[in-house]
Amino acid sequence: MLFFLIGCAGVSENKSSRPVAKTRMPVNLQANDVLISFVIEGINFGRWQKNILENAAAVARQYNLTFELATFAEPFTRKHKDAWTVYENNKDVFEIIAFGYNNVNPVDSKRSGEFFDITTKKQIPPELQEEKIKNMKGIFEKNNIMPAMQVFLVPWYAGDENTIKIAEKYGYKLIIQENIGGNAGDLVKNYETITASKCYVNAPNRYNITDRDINYMSKKMQKYFDNRIKRIYIVFHPVNFNTIEALSYTKKMIDEIGFKFKNVNVFYGMITDGMR
Repeated sequence: MLFFLIGCAGVSENKSSRPVAKTRMPVNLQANDVLISFVIEGINFGRWQKNILENAAAVARQYNLTFELATFAEPFTRKHKDAWTVYENNKDVFEIIAFGYNNVNPVDSKRSGEFFDITTKKQIPPELQEEKIKNMKGIFEKNNIMPAMQVFLVPWYAGDENTIKIAEKYGYKLIIQENIGGNAGDLVKNYETITASKCYVNAPNRYNITDRDINYMSKKMQKYFDNRIKRIYIVFHPVNFNTIEALSYTKKMIDEIGFKFKNVNVFYGMITDGMR
C-alpha cells in the first residue's frame, strides 16, 4: 500500500450511470476501496497537442475525473503557448508529472530507452541516469511544477533499482516502472522514502481501443485487486485523444472500466492529492 492519501471522485455502482459527484477518500482506503488515476504519457505541450489537451479536458469534465500529464522535461522548456493555455485553463482536471528528461538513450541515441536500454536489454550506467534525473528535476523545479517534482513515470516503464534510488535521492515520492526490485512477484515496494509501483495498465497506443483490449485490461486490473493493490494507474497515449473516432473508443473504455469488477469500490483521483 502506498503511504500517501488521495482525494478523488466516487464511481457509482449503477452500471447505467457514470461518475457524477466528487468525494474525499477516507483517511485510509478501506478493504474494498481502490483508487484509479488516469495518465496521458508523452506530453510535451507542442502545438500539435493543443487539440489533444482540449479533448482530454472535455473527457475529464464529462466523466468527473482527472488526468496526469506525464511530461518530458527538456521539450517542456519549448512548450507552445496555445497548448500551455489549455493546461492553464484546466488545472482543476490536469496535473503534470515527470516522464523523463528527453526520452533519448544516453548511451546510443539510435536505441530505445532513457533509463534502461530496451534494444540491448542492458542497464544504463547510473551516472548517466543521475544526470538525466537531476536535469529533469531541475527544469520542473525552476518552473515550480510540484507534482513533477514528486511523481516519476519512467518512459517505457523501463528502469532498474538504480533509477529508483536516484529518483529517491532527488526527492521523488513515487516512481512507476516495471522493475521495482525485491521478489519477482512484487507489485509495490517501499524504499526508505519512495514507493515504487508497477501497478499500471497500459492502453493500446492506437486510436481504436477494442472490446478485446478492454477485457485484457480488466483482467490485469482484477489481478491487482486480487493482490489487494489499492492504487492503479491507467496510462493512455496522445493518440487516444487525437480524433473524434479515437475519443469514442476511449470514452467506451472509461464507460466500462469502472463497472466490470465485483466487491470493489472504484474511485477516480489525482495521484498527488494528499501526498505527504
